[in-house]
Amino acid sequence: MQLLFVTEANLRDRLFVKDLVHNFKFSGGDKALLIHEAPGSSAAARALGKHLSALFSECMVVNLVFAAGQRDLFVREETGIRVQAGRIGALLEPVQLLIISPVIQDTPVPALELFEAARAALPAGQVTVFPGNPMSALAGRQRQPVLSEQDRDRLLGLYEEERPAIELAYRLRPATLASPVNYAH
Repeated sequence: MQLLFVTEANLRDRLFVKDLVHNFKFSGGDKALLIHEAPGSSAAARALGKHLSALFSECMVVNLVFAAGQRDLFVREETGIRVQAGRIGALLEPVQLLIISPVIQDTPVPALELFEAARAALPAGQVTVFPGNPMSALAGRQRQPVLSEQDRDRLLGLYEEERPAIELAYRLRPATLASPVNYAH
């Protein structure tokens, strides 16, 4: 299963969103879980998830969208967020993509917290993060793996303007920085 993290900066860029949905081409029956950040209220987060789902559907990507708390897919507990891996796996069986909006019990939650919980609980293959600028040379021609501090430092030396994406990939390592054009190749 592929795990995709889409930031608020990514979602504000129409070119990014267009390229993301048009280039969804995982092969071999691979599945993807996309967790996105969302500004504002829980209603805005749900609407954004539904909007993404509609765009993927227009590109013939079979998908489902849920708020994290729906069907208790993600449950907030005192110790953190518990992921119902079996339920998520069952939802992914008939579809290619599951989109999760960061809302539990009608309250927005940090999308990164959901992502880290999902990664710990699910059999994840590749973790993909996108630069803030979809036209960035950082991952424009090829995906960039971030496996170590050396990878992070090398990329920061070349692409300081993409610090937030590089630091995020380092936090989620092993991760891959990809463009919305090449993330599924």
